[in-house]
Amino acid sequence: MEDKENDNEFNIIDVGRLIVSSLERYTELIETIRQNTEKMMISLQPFLKALSEKVVNINFKGLTDALLKFSEALNNPNSFFSYESYKNDLENYYWVWPYKMDAVQLKEILTNNKDETSFDKIMIKYFTKEKTNQMITDISNNLPKKHKVIFKQAINSFNNKDFAIANMVFYSIIEDLLAGYTQNKGNNTRNTILNPVVDYYCRYQINEVPFIFELCLLSNCINYIYKQYDFNSNEQPSNHKKVSRHLSQHGKKYSNQKIDCLLLLNCIYKIIYFEDILKPFKGLLVRNKDKSKRDEKFMINKDKMNLLDKRVHKFLDITKKDEKQ
Repeated sequence: MEDKENDNEFNIIDVGRLIVSSLERYTELIETIRQNTEKMMISLQPFLKALSEKVVNINFKGLTDALLKFSEALNNPNSFFSYESYKNDLENYYWVWPYKMDAVQLKEILTNNKDETSFDKIMIKYFTKEKTNQMITDISNNLPKKHKVIFKQAINSFNNKDFAIANMVFYSIIEDLLAGYTQNKGNNTRNTILNPVVDYYCRYQINEVPFIFELCLLSNCINYIYKQYDFNSNEQPSNHKKVSRHLSQHGKKYSNQKIDCLLLLNCIYKIIYFEDILKPFKGLLVRNKDKSKRDEKFMINKDKMNLLDKRVHKFLDITKKDEKQ
């Protein structure tokens, strides 16, 4: 009994010594940290003093003016900041820049309509019969001759509210208008076709390529139109519009809505309108064959990059000269 009491006493003493030893090491560590921090602060004093002098001498008027200009840019419908906002919103709604719409009107519409369905309803109202006919005329006047007859028949279908028939024609026209930019004319896929064009022009300053925002919208719209769907899982468009070249071409589902026709017509107009911007890429886009067909993406032929650079520089030089005149 006495031995057990001695053992317990011995264990308690050992534990006490261990605690004291640990506390001593902890105290030494804290002291080391304190000393090192103090040395670091002393070495930083010249820098902190210089920094404080700079802060005191800040030109607050200049800072205020800069903030004011930034605020004005955000509120200016034609500023790059606003255009970036339009791009983000319209990409979510799958639209290109609406035909003949100015930035002031677009800003107001996007501010008051924050989802695809409400924006589409506004577009139905915006595209009056007069404005729609004006867009159709502009397209028809600039379409390649081989498309004029079928386009006229598609417009007759559109006017008769046979939207599914009209859409099938519009798909084929978009497909052919973009065919010239690919090396393989037999490839009927158009998904991602303008992605490398956007990436290429993004290497420039915005003021050199002010069309970049609308080009991004056109690329996004085409990717939406030509998206590949999985037939095995009965995959379908989940948004308000039902535009799908893939589903329609294979008889899975047809889009029979006026809003779908308007989006496709607007897309055709923008492809024609951007012909000069796209022309440098004619015959230079190829598909990446290293991936499965569903994951294939367009890219610029690396062997033709020097040719592309020359074409783009020539185009941008002509654009600059035209702006000066």
